[in-house]
Amino acid sequence: MFFGSVALGSRLAHSQALWAHVRSGVQGWDQWKPQDIRESEMFILPVPLRPENDCRDWCLVVFTSANERECLGSAGAFRATVYYRVGQRGIPALSLTVVRQLVGLIRDTESLPSDNLSVLEECFPEGVSSVDTSLVLLGWVFREIAGRENVSFLDAASPAYLVELRGALGKAIGMLAAEADRSGERETSRLHVRSQTSLLHY
Repeated sequence: MFFGSVALGSRLAHSQALWAHVRSGVQGWDQWKPQDIRESEMFILPVPLRPENDCRDWCLVVFTSANERECLGSAGAFRATVYYRVGQRGIPALSLTVVRQLVGLIRDTESLPSDNLSVLEECFPEGVSSVDTSLVLLGWVFREIAGRENVSFLDAASPAYLVELRGALGKAIGMLAAEADRSGERETSRLHVRSQTSLLHY
């Protein structure tokens, strides 16, 4: 599983440059790890709906091979699921633009592909506002990871989903803080949590 950056999502969604310039620019980034990406089964990319730095309205692209459990570098066809908020405009065109460029980057092609792509759309829970999208996107990421680990997660169809999600994330952060206190390591990215799947149970 590979997590793309907000900068990459914005570049693929909103760049006005020609594909050749986008491709060469991204390939020069330290954060672009082509071998790691090709060996991954899933690419998760947050995409801001507007290019402004203060944009708080997002969608999430979850990108996989069309064949389950196949690495992206071996895929002959691709599937992308785009999670978005009800009322967001331009999602079909935006998601297709992003997905085509992701395929082009992974395959390192000089032209953008137009076939062997399946793009599905799935709405966020009802009642999600633009200020909630960052929270919901994080919840969707946890759901994808939990699914891979066969761990149950919150029911997104529940009317109390947002409240439950805030509570679950608060407990997970509390667990990380307790582990930091125990180990003396204040940089949470370096923590070795004794039971990583217990974080997902929240």
